[in-house]
Amino acid sequence: MNVLCKHNVYQYRQCAGRWLPVLMLLMVCCAAAFAGPEIFIPGTPAKKLNRDSVQVVALLKTAEQYYDTEWNYTNKKKVDSAFPPLQAAIRLAMSSGITVLKHQSLVAAGRFFFRCDKVDRASRFFTAAILVDSVAGNDSLRAEAWFKFADRTPLLPPYLDVKKDRYERALQLFKKTGRIHKQVEIHQRLADMLISTGNIAEARKKLLWLLSVQQFTRAAALADTYRLLATVESSDGNYNIAISNGMQALAHGNKDIDPFTASQLNGSLGTWYQVLGENEKSLQYLRAALSCFMAGKNPDVHQRFAVYTVLRQMAHCMVLQGRKIEALYFLDSCNAMLYPETDYARQQIAGAKGDCNKALGNYAAAEDYYLTSIKLALHNDRAGNIQLEYFQLADLYTRWNKFNLAAIYISRFLVMKSDASGVSRLRDIEFMRFRADSASGNHFSAIAHFRAYKELHDSIFSAQKSKQIEELRMQYDVAQKEHSITLLKQNETLQEGRLQKAVMERRLISAGLAVILMVLIFMFLDSRKKKRINAVLSQQQQMIFTRNASLQNLINEKERLLEEKSQLIREKESLLVEVHHRVKNSLQLVNSLLYSQAVRLKDESAIRAFHDSRHRIQSLSLLHQKLYMSESLQFVNVQSYIGELILYLNDGYNKDDRVRFRIHIADVELPIQQAIPIGLILNEAVTNAVKYAFPQQPEGLIELTFSGNEQGYTLVLRDNGIGFPPGFDPLRADSFGITLIRGFCDQLEANLQIVSDNGVCITIFFNRDADKAGIEMITDINQLNEKQ
Repeated sequence: MNVLCKHNVYQYRQCAGRWLPVLMLLMVCCAAAFAGPEIFIPGTPAKKLNRDSVQVVALLKTAEQYYDTEWNYTNKKKVDSAFPPLQAAIRLAMSSGITVLKHQSLVAAGRFFFRCDKVDRASRFFTAAILVDSVAGNDSLRAEAWFKFADRTPLLPPYLDVKKDRYERALQLFKKTGRIHKQVEIHQRLADMLISTGNIAEARKKLLWLLSVQQFTRAAALADTYRLLATVESSDGNYNIAISNGMQALAHGNKDIDPFTASQLNGSLGTWYQVLGENEKSLQYLRAALSCFMAGKNPDVHQRFAVYTVLRQMAHCMVLQGRKIEALYFLDSCNAMLYPETDYARQQIAGAKGDCNKALGNYAAAEDYYLTSIKLALHNDRAGNIQLEYFQLADLYTRWNKFNLAAIYISRFLVMKSDASGVSRLRDIEFMRFRADSASGNHFSAIAHFRAYKELHDSIFSAQKSKQIEELRMQYDVAQKEHSITLLKQNETLQEGRLQKAVMERRLISAGLAVILMVLIFMFLDSRKKKRINAVLSQQQQMIFTRNASLQNLINEKERLLEEKSQLIREKESLLVEVHHRVKNSLQLVNSLLYSQAVRLKDESAIRAFHDSRHRIQSLSLLHQKLYMSESLQFVNVQSYIGELILYLNDGYNKDDRVRFRIHIADVELPIQQAIPIGLILNEAVTNAVKYAFPQQPEGLIELTFSGNEQGYTLVLRDNGIGFPPGFDPLRADSFGITLIRGFCDQLEANLQIVSDNGVCITIFFNRDADKAGIEMITDINQLNEKQ
């Protein structure tokens, strides 16, 4: 199979080598046909960051994820987590000597401490950044530092003048560096400050001036100016002009503004249409605002706050349409998809649920929601949101006929100055005061408040204004259509150019396809030839697969049988171990019984016979012990076995140590059917030598030698005792010991020699392949016992 695969790969490589140059040429031609004009993007040369720069930027981004995604310092644990990476970034930046890194790290530290409500420490870091930029002579960085310093300064009465002064310093430096779009942005921020503090007239004046000089700025900046002008006009109740400016902002921004600015513009238009009672149009623009926000990426904390304002307005619009329960479900579902764990989310959702419950008549539940919302609004410290919640509480208590509580929140609403105190809310405040005075019987004051309410209401809903709003919407629709027509004409011109290019491309493609077709024909003919070859090879390969499968089945079957055989062998060995162990125990038991019986005997010859039998049994017991304790169950180590047997016999008969033993035993293994006779022969021979060879000698020597070669084994037992008496023929004698030795030699088919010369020498030689069974040996022993 591998040979076949290699053969196919070789053929495909040959084919690729043949046609690859032609295919590459065709690809180049097609690429040239489809290629458009070269695009050049101008810009400054890229500056390679060193390792410290990369680390500083990474540390600053990590810190920003902790402190710049929270509206305030409520989540202290999360915000404080930004401090260690900030410290590391400042150390690296200061040691690097790069001004930009120093500037970025110090400014980030300032922003962090502003988030922690530590204004003094934040100011020190911003001042340090400005000092670093001044020493380096970098006015552009210094302007950015002042701008961000002003931007992060709280919009609260104690800091208003300081915030304005910092914007002015940044403005002078941006003028010096010629950055016009940043100058426009600062003027817009100053106007936004005026709107937030209720200075509507000054804000209008600044924005109109800014609009007159914004002739060469980017479209997005012009859209922001129109958006702020729309906010100014809405605060004065001029919703027709506000809507006009909002639509101008959308028209100028078009696709150039970012999704979050587009979301803010659509949200404002939705709010103004809601005030005018056009709830369907309001909901349309609010949905567009939500869609624009969802299309944006990585919104900052202000943008996240703004989307919750949109959600609350959408819920309020549903309430005005009578869809109160649906509004509650809508709030929960949208909140789950956005940022529910933030303070601004909890504030706006609580306020929106208060609006829904108030409309449903659940005043107690609405009160709980509003009190939660006002608590969070005071904590978030945004004047517009605080004033809005005061208004909602005043409206709740007025509907609930708790006019004393309503009067408290009306007073708090009127004291504050923010972008929340528009004409529509002042109108509603006058109506609340009218209801309160009517309920208390103060009719003159009630009439005055009702007249003020009617004047404000008429200023918003006059027929002329409604007509102007409709005209503005028509103008916006016409402008959108004209813009669409212009785009269509541009597209038509582009289509003509593309058509001409497409004709040329078709010609080139046709030529290329013709060449490709020819190549494909040649490749097809070549492939048919290869298919015929591959068919033959496939048949051979199938045969190989079949044979391989058969062989694999045989191998698997063989492995299974071998495994079964191994299992049987293991079981057999385990049984043999157990048999040898039990035989040894049984022999030991017989030995103990013989000993117990010998103790009771009085006849000395019987006692000796019992002791001799015990030694014979012990030699067999020792052999079985060796077998079950060894790794092999069929062979016995002669050196170990004979050594222990001689030691046992010496302890039994040579208690006074008159006889010494000299042993020379080869390290060989004997099968059990040979080891048993050898053990019993040694038992008889050594016993007779110790008992009868040295009757009058003070000491004697018994020398035992066991050796082996390729032919067989030789056992020699020699003593220096008195030997046999004259005329004694051991080979013909009928004594029990000699008879046993001869019988065991016959079983071994051994050659037995007994010589009496200065002692007795017994020599036994037997072959390696002797295979007499042990059962026959035991039968012969029983027959000898019967003869005796």
